Amino acid sequence: MIRVWIGMFILGVAGMMSSTAMAVTMRYALIVGNNTGVDSDGTTPFMPLKHAEKEAYRLKQKLIGLSNFASDSKRTLLLTGATQKDVRNAVLRLAAQKRKDEQTLGKMESIFLFYFTGHGLEGRLLMKDGALYADEIGKLFEKVNADFAVGVFDACHSGSLSPKGVVSTPGFNMFQEMPREVLNAKGRIWYVSSSAEQVSYEDSNIGGVFTHFFMKGLTDAPKNGPGITLESIWNYARERTVAYTAKQNRLQVPEQYISNFKSSAPVYFSFPKKRTATLQLSKGLHGKFALTYADGQLTEIIEKKPGKPKLVALYAGDITLSYIQGEEVLHVKKFHVEEGGELILRSLSDFAPETPLASSTQTLWAKGTDDLQTLELRKQTAGTSMLLGLTYGYGVASNGVLSSGHMVSVPVRFDTRRWLFGASAGYVADRESYVAWGYRADSLAAVAETALAFDIHSNRLGLGVDFQYMHLWQEFETKRHQQSNSYSPAGRITWLMRKDKRFSAALFVRTGAVYSKAASALHDYYWAFTAGAGMSIFLRVL
Repeated sequence: MIRVWIGMFILGVAGMMSSTAMAVTMRYALIVGNNTGVDSDGTTPFMPLKHAEKEAYRLKQKLIGLSNFASDSKRTLLLTGATQKDVRNAVLRLAAQKRKDEQTLGKMESIFLFYFTGHGLEGRLLMKDGALYADEIGKLFEKVNADFAVGVFDACHSGSLSPKGVVSTPGFNMFQEMPREVLNAKGRIWYVSSSAEQVSYEDSNIGGVFTHFFMKGLTDAPKNGPGITLESIWNYARERTVAYTAKQNRLQVPEQYISNFKSSAPVYFSFPKKRTATLQLSKGLHGKFALTYADGQLTEIIEKKPGKPKLVALYAGDITLSYIQGEEVLHVKKFHVEEGGELILRSLSDFAPETPLASSTQTLWAKGTDDLQTLELRKQTAGTSMLLGLTYGYGVASNGVLSSGHMVSVPVRFDTRRWLFGASAGYVADRESYVAWGYRADSLAAVAETALAFDIHSNRLGLGVDFQYMHLWQEFETKRHQQSNSYSPAGRITWLMRKDKRFSAALFVRTGAVYSKAASALHDYYWAFTAGAGMSIFLRVL
């Protein structure tokens, strides 16, 4: 009994606009998992499998999440309990989608993954209603007409390290080898989970041994360049399968077969690296876009409808962005995005998106595409923003010391990704009248602040400290004058609200201590408690 993984990996270069070419990789997959299988004479030679269909589902999820296979049913198909007709129709659907992509993107190579897990006999795979023979399996690959095929043959699961799906019967040949004529098509690599003299095993904890390590290789195999190569995944799965079965006093040695395979560069099959950058597609934008990484080996197609913005996670590095209208690639743009970088693609019919505080924006590309829209690509990176404004504040102090009263000042504020720094200079006026005496105090004040900053939606919270210095001129009702200084360290909370891309408002409260002269004619300085609050209106100038 043989359970087969057959995979095909597509690489491509497609689409021209003037002298600029777009390198594209498109991937297609047919994943079939059958727990039962019927031979061509209607007999059921094996016990039902327990894990084939579950493994097929898990593999599909990993291929979508790690290997960039499409999550929709246009290019990635999963069949469980499949019949012969189901498989044939699925191949025809994928072949038609590949032809459609070629009409849109131009000349390209392609990756096609055909994964079968279930029962097999000599030269045939057992479907729910009969067998698919080797010659027809070869023709299925020809219909898709992919340039590079990877086949992985694995047996099914039925117990803890026991032959998969095999019933011991007198005269039964436990190993059933797929005939070599299946391998005649151009550019195929086939992986067999065990040699001709061996069976493949499953484990009650991890399932199919080779299957388990092949899927683990998508994340754990050694990385090289932008991802994990197919060769690295194969070596990882082979070595660990041999080691794991040897510990159980079993011998299972996976083998590799190559037919007319030509490659001058690594074939990247998995991309487990985290996506730390983002691309924002604006509300009014519409159309189809291709994002290409790794010199064309990794390509994603994005379809955008007007009406709602769309956020797409990106890998950092060199990226090619192509705009597709109908069956024509209109524009191609290459750019580089850093870790954590943010890109905004918008139609110029939209309002220009706001640039958040602590960020800077650079236009990478602005060009007309058709009669309907003009595109602009903006690069948003961490930077320093500068706000200039006007502040009103009011403060009080205990112990009868001189402190800030009504303050009007001109602040300047600088925001980085995690910090804010501010300074202001202004005028302070205060007046008090008592039963026996009164005074008027005028002062010039300077304030410096620093705080940790946290972005909350379009708002920004600052938690920090400030230091306020004032030089006061005090005039009593007796016409006596005196000058003094006051010093006030305090904790400060600031809440900044963005109104639009230019204007914002901020509220603040501060509480701390003040070291100042008494409000009376006494010459002593005192420490006292102080508190204040205020509001600022800012204009962004940087």
